[in-house]
Amino acid sequence: MSLTASHPPRGRTARKLDRAYERRKERARADQASQSAIGRDIGRIPPVADPLRKAAACGSLRTFIETYLLKMFTVPGSGEHWPWAEYHLRTIAQVERSVRDGGMFAVALPRSGGKTSILKCGAMWAVMTGQRRWVCVIAATQEKAKGIVGAFKVILETNPLMAADFPEVCFPISALERIVHRQGGQTCLGRPTRMVWQADELVFADIPGCRAAPRPGGQPGRPLLRQLRPAAGGTITCTSLDSADMLGQVKAQPDGSQIRPDLSLFDDPQTEESARSPVQTAARLKTLRGAVEGMGPPGVPFAGLCAVTGIEQHDLTDQLLNDPAWNGVREPMLIREPVHRAATDAAVRHGDAWDRYAELMGEEQPAEAAAFYRSRWCGVHRPECVDRLDRDRDCPRCPAHDRCMDAGAVVSWRWRKNPEETSAVEHAMKIAIRNPVFFAAHMQQAPLSLESESVQVTAAMVARRVSGLPAGRVPMDCSHVSAYIDMHDEILYWAVCAWNPATFGGQVIDYGTFPEQPGRWFVQARPPRPMSSLFGRLGKAGAIAAGLEQLATRLMKTEFGRHAAGGQVTRFQVERLLVDARYPRHEPIIARVKRKMGSPVLMLAKGIGLTAEHKPFAAYSRKPGETLGHHWRIPNVRGTREFPFVAVDTNYWKSFVHRSLAIGAGEPGALTLFGAPSQFSEHEPFAEHLAASEYPTETMSRRWGNVVNVWKTRVGKPDNHWFDCVVGCAVGAAMLGCRSSEDARRAGAVGGSGGRRKALRPLGQIGR
Repeated sequence: MSLTASHPPRGRTARKLDRAYERRKERARADQASQSAIGRDIGRIPPVADPLRKAAACGSLRTFIETYLLKMFTVPGSGEHWPWAEYHLRTIAQVERSVRDGGMFAVALPRSGGKTSILKCGAMWAVMTGQRRWVCVIAATQEKAKGIVGAFKVILETNPLMAADFPEVCFPISALERIVHRQGGQTCLGRPTRMVWQADELVFADIPGCRAAPRPGGQPGRPLLRQLRPAAGGTITCTSLDSADMLGQVKAQPDGSQIRPDLSLFDDPQTEESARSPVQTAARLKTLRGAVEGMGPPGVPFAGLCAVTGIEQHDLTDQLLNDPAWNGVREPMLIREPVHRAATDAAVRHGDAWDRYAELMGEEQPAEAAAFYRSRWCGVHRPECVDRLDRDRDCPRCPAHDRCMDAGAVVSWRWRKNPEETSAVEHAMKIAIRNPVFFAAHMQQAPLSLESESVQVTAAMVARRVSGLPAGRVPMDCSHVSAYIDMHDEILYWAVCAWNPATFGGQVIDYGTFPEQPGRWFVQARPPRPMSSLFGRLGKAGAIAAGLEQLATRLMKTEFGRHAAGGQVTRFQVERLLVDARYPRHEPIIARVKRKMGSPVLMLAKGIGLTAEHKPFAAYSRKPGETLGHHWRIPNVRGTREFPFVAVDTNYWKSFVHRSLAIGAGEPGALTLFGAPSQFSEHEPFAEHLAASEYPTETMSRRWGNVVNVWKTRVGKPDNHWFDCVVGCAVGAAMLGCRSSEDARRAGAVGGSGGRRKALRPLGQIGR
């Protein structure tokens, strides 16, 4: 008997049943596949609704905009389309030339003046008419670039007139029914459309017989008006200016060929932060020019459309518009100012009416200001003047010249105004009065320079001021070491400087953050490695205290060496460590850490921005229990709840640091950085804090007779924390006895004989 179980052989009937079951399964699978294919197939593309209308739009960008995209240029809410300004028509014509013939075009129009919308329309016209195969959108950030692609998607999904005349583009899109995963299997008459409908990439359906006719030499030709379907396979992608994959973009086509971007749409390729940074501006400009030269296919004139907005003088916008290769165009909102202002030349008749308008606006009386303007407008303007605010007029010979507040004014778009405003001149002047800096940069394309001419230090200059010494090395002429910690909830900035007591020059011998960050470029508001990641269990105050204690202990225990020629090394430690206590929430934390450490080296510091109208520290009389130094003082806090601290005149010491950075390296009083000349780029973030974050404005004190540089943070509030650290180190050095020869001379002139400081008298009392 066999131990192995065996099944009886299957009979012929059973085998027939198995084969029948398999045939049924195959038929069911085939039916399901057929139904699926039918469901995925979009069928024949509908015919063009109006071939003549489409032909006219394909032949003219202005006609294309006015036919399909005019709603992009209407007033929100009312739906009214103001007539085009002359600069609109010039911009549209230049965009059309660039699309047809290649070449770069950079345009700066007044904010909300339609520049980006016109360039978007030009890019869409280029790809939908087959004149350009691949449009690459490039913006300052990836999210902004995706937003532009998203705007294209909305237009293609919701524009009924465009869907009627461009069915080869819009019909496959509507067939998706906003279900994105259908794109992979979509077919047209059994042929895959290969459409892509993503957030960062659009590829139009590859419809049979719908490709553009090429020119001789491989260049894209104008659309065949008989065929009227040249957009098949048109591509729109996006990237950011700092993306690593911006260059070398290439796509394979179904016929085996490859395409590259042949048109780029650049939208504001700079940020507020990069515009204030010469280093980042130079890097972005280099990338932008490299992208233009290396992105396009060989043998095809590359086209670039760039919408820019001025932020700072000599920023990326300014340099592009001044570059002849980019055919830059600037269009101001106010071509010529009205004459009725106090600043008008005395030879021109004027009544300072706009200054009265500005006074009413400054007194928060906008209704009275509007009524004042209307009183000088109604009944004064002749009918022909109302329609000619955007061109030159013979105002000096007009009998109403003395009353008319629009006399001499020329605007670029006479229709642009708010409902409550009487004319475009009032609209422009109101912006100029309320925010002259914004008006100059964003409306006039001519940013103002608010910086004091006495300080000419840039981030690039600071980064290159390296001494050749390694980090932590004290220069031979320095004998004092001070440090400063700038306090924040999630990150601490710090710097250590060595000083020459005779010249008050020195060197930044080390700097950094706590916790140490993984990369060089980061912002204080979002550090990659925050303090809470180390001490989160201690709570916010506990984490700050723990981080401050660790950092202060490390700085005070570190030994910095000064190496003599004979190999002798002199060791130095931090003699004065100041900690930023300007935030009231941090003061008790710093005081608790100081009490715990028990070191006289550590001291709280509070910055005071003394302006020209404030009493300078040099005019203070020393009171019992306080210490009065050179632009710093330690007040007597006995009997108060305050912890002992040093008050610092930050405006003076910021100017002092910038003067030290402007002095040639090697000269007495110069401030330099550690590091080898070949590694200066490592200091770029540090240099940005020192030179590109704030600017001084000179003001004269009428009362005290002194000139004060008042330091202001640039627009956007870039990080300036290492600047504060170096300023604090300079204050610490002054507390240790460092004094430049110039400061000593001034102090002697003020203090007189006997070394006793006298108070400065007000300017009006000098000589009495």
